[in-house]
Amino acid sequence: MAGPRHDALHQRADPEGVPIGGYSSRGTERPGTESAGLRRQRAGALRRLRLLDENEKVNARLLALLEDVDCGGKQVHDASIVATMLAHGVDTLVTANVEDFTRFEKLITVRKL
Repeated sequence: MAGPRHDALHQRADPEGVPIGGYSSRGTERPGTESAGLRRQRAGALRRLRLLDENEKVNARLLALLEDVDCGGKQVHDASIVATMLAHGVDTLVTANVEDFTRFEKLITVRKL
């Protein structure tokens, strides 16, 4: 009997070589293990990505954003993404969930993935 399958991170790039992360069910590793190839892909992606801190500036921007934009519940997570972007000077979001970010279109550019 084969071991349990789980989603494995795989790496793709856009035409300019910018990494695009995603999940696939192609992985056959058991949970808690990963292949050397997967470890190399993750290491390569981390070298090319710039992670944005969630700091006091982001927290202040989020609180201000929640005062200005009507959102609540799970939508606060979307607002947190936008607050992080704004606090770090990022003005464009590429997402498969364009509808979730329409309320922020006056603040950021939202593009379909």
